[in-house]
Amino acid sequence: MNSISILVVEDDPAIALEMEMIISVLGYRFMGNARSSVQALKEMDKEKPDLIIMDIAIEGDIDGITLAESISSFNIPIIFITGIEDSSFFDRAQKIPHSAYLVKPFHSLTLRSAIEKALQNAENTFDKLDDKKGLLLKSGNRFYKILLDEILLINVEGNYCYFFTKEKKFVLKLSMKRVLKKINDGKIFLKIHRNYVIHKKAITNFNSKDSTISVNGNNVPVGRIYREKVMKVLKEVLK
Repeated sequence: MNSISILVVEDDPAIALEMEMIISVLGYRFMGNARSSVQALKEMDKEKPDLIIMDIAIEGDIDGITLAESISSFNIPIIFITGIEDSSFFDRAQKIPHSAYLVKPFHSLTLRSAIEKALQNAENTFDKLDDKKGLLLKSGNRFYKILLDEILLINVEGNYCYFFTKEKKFVLKLSMKRVLKKINDGKIFLKIHRNYVIHKKAITNFNSKDSTISVNGNNVPVGRIYREKVMKVLKEVLK
C-alpha cells in the first residue's frame, strides 16, 4: 500500500513551497517541483505521479496546458492553477480529461478540496486496474494506492464493494459483476461465496465444521457449491 504521489509544476518557489506543505499535511507524498515542461517530463520518466498540480505559465517554450495535452494518454488527474484571468486558458484547460482549474490567489482549503475531488474522480478506475497499476481507494479522510496483490478479501453487498488489505478496509460503489469481470481469471483470486472473493495466498485454513476461512481476522463463509474448489486450492497452497 503506497502513499498517493503528487507532482507540482510551478515556477514560483514560494507557491511551490506552500503547495508542498499542503500536500504533506494531507498525508500524501510530494514528488517534487518542476519549474518547466522539460523538468516535469524528466520527473515523470522516473515515476508516474498519481496527480499533477500544474501552473499554466511555466518556464520554457510551452505552457502547462500544452504539456498536459502531450501527456493526456497517461490519464493523470491535473489541477491547473494560474494568476491570469483569461477565458482562453480556461477553455483550453476544460478540454483536458480529468482536470480542474483554480485562479491564484486561492485559499489552502480550496486547493485541498480540488485535490480531494480529483482523487475522488480517479477512484472510479477499477476496470483499468492491473497487477502493476494501483487502485485509488479512500479510507477515512485519505486516499491510498492499492495494488491488486495487496487485496486479500473482497466482500460485495448490493452495489457496494469492500476491499480488505492487511492494514485497512476500503469501500467503493461496485457490483460483483464488475469485480469478477476484472479479476476472475483464476490465477490470483477465487470466488468462495456469492458475496465473497478471496486472494489465493490468503487461504491458509478451512474450518469444515462451520464452513469458513479465516482471513486477517475475518471469518469468511464458503458457499456449498464452492467448497470443492476451495479445498483444491488449499491443497495447492499448502504443498
